[in-house]
Amino acid sequence: MRDRLVEELAQIKSTYGDRRRTLIVEARKGKGRKAAPLLTAGDLTPEKETWVVVTDDGLISRTPTARQPRLTGRSAPSLLIAAGGRDTLYLFEARGTGAAVAVHTLPECDDPKDGIPVARGTPFTDGEQVVAGVAIPLERSQLPPEACLLLGTFRGMLKKTPLESLPGPSSKPFVGINVGEGDVVGWARILLGEQELMLVSSSGQAIRFKEDDVRPMGLAAGGVMGMKLDEGAGDRLVGMECLRDGTELLLVRDDGQAKRVALSQFPLQGRYGKGVMAWKTTPAARLAGAALGLEDDRVAVHQTRSGARSLRFGDAPRRTRAGAGKTLFEVKETDRVTRLAAGTPRLEFKVTPEPQPEPTRKPPRAAKPAKSGRKGNPAGKKPGRRPAQAPGPARMPASAKRGGAKKPGKKAGAR
Repeated sequence: MRDRLVEELAQIKSTYGDRRRTLIVEARKGKGRKAAPLLTAGDLTPEKETWVVVTDDGLISRTPTARQPRLTGRSAPSLLIAAGGRDTLYLFEARGTGAAVAVHTLPECDDPKDGIPVARGTPFTDGEQVVAGVAIPLERSQLPPEACLLLGTFRGMLKKTPLESLPGPSSKPFVGINVGEGDVVGWARILLGEQELMLVSSSGQAIRFKEDDVRPMGLAAGGVMGMKLDEGAGDRLVGMECLRDGTELLLVRDDGQAKRVALSQFPLQGRYGKGVMAWKTTPAARLAGAALGLEDDRVAVHQTRSGARSLRFGDAPRRTRAGAGKTLFEVKETDRVTRLAAGTPRLEFKVTPEPQPEPTRKPPRAAKPAKSGRKGNPAGKKPGRRPAQAPGPARMPASAKRGGAKKPGKKAGAR
């Protein structure tokens, strides 16, 4: 009987155990009066680091610790985002529709294959494939005012949207970018102002330019082109990155060869050019992916038939743009490397404290008017001991005051 109850409860949970759809935003008390701020679940959530994972099977979850999940096997992540427990997660599907989700509402799972379907944990519907995402802190006031969201497509279209235009967590999706026919979204990044961008194509070209070359737009806008591609030869973007100090560019070909190239090898150019050669390719071996990271960082290398492989940046040799790569793993003739899934790091920015206003000095208090004190007590002084008096003439005895001075020669008792 107990086993039967457990089985029925598990079935009910799998059928109806979706996330809460309602969201309390604000409460008002009386007409025109705002009530005290409500205590939400986000306020009670501990601020701990986690990884949001989306798999190829359409499962979403978050890790219970800050340790990166396994990057190999069939359940390897196709999307990996570093976030905080109180952050807001912005996810985007292939056609440009976005959704905002609170990170703490996602289930914690040690293994990504134990996650829940994306349609149950987000406003997306069944059949929509999540391909990109970013995590933004709950307190957006900590971010620079020029911070923007950058979306990129495989055909080289870019769109920059101010973060203040993004909606908060809701049960309704929103339009992130309008993509053309045959184009899909591939990347999402956060720009903090005065950064540089790099786009890499499957033909081995790369272009580096300033983010100011892409003007900010609203949510309903389409975007601008970032790089000229040879679409007749099947050219497309395989990487879009925001450059960070100390990092290198990892390039992986579809035949399993890889190399690292220093960012100083790429000159700064203008937007919408062909760029420079990052790796000489052939029709039989083209670039499959590009990622930015440090020597100890890892990426998941996805293939068409085999399971994903974990690749460490330091395993790829350092080469120049014209240098050859090295075969890091064997790829069968019927198999090809399709893409790289690198973990999107959490935002790192410096909070500039607001200047504190100088304290205003209060004017000195006016002197209080003198009050009439007691007799013998000067005005404004507290009563205390009577001050010592200077010696004066001796007092006359009381008997002398009543009877006066005695007449001389008169005896006492005489009638």
